[in-house]
Amino acid sequence: MMKAEAERAREADVIRAKEEYHEKVRYQQELERQLEEQELNKQKAYEEFLKEKLMIDEIVRKIYEEDMRYDSLQVSLCRIFWVYIEVLVNRKTWSHVVPLIHFLEAFTQNLLPQMPDKV
Repeated sequence: MMKAEAERAREADVIRAKEEYHEKVRYQQELERQLEEQELNKQKAYEEFLKEKLMIDEIVRKIYEEDMRYDSLQVSLCRIFWVYIEVLVNRKTWSHVVPLIHFLEAFTQNLLPQMPDKV
């Protein structure tokens, strides 16, 4: 009889050990699933970040190009103005000052309002 009880106790221990093993396997599988899900969420968030960064970079590039065009136009206007002044000084004919003033007024009224405001 003692042998039978010992055998049943041993079988119960084996069954309990198997159940614990299966429970640990299920727990490990659940952890791995959660880690995979976290990694997928991280990847999606990173891809979204890259999309937003690309959009922002494009906006910054366009603003920069616009600023460069504006700066180039200002430099060109200054060159034209100083060449015109130099011509007037060399000719010593100040009668051309009036057309210069009209040119500058037309420029500021027509072209400058179309340029972007500097931030």
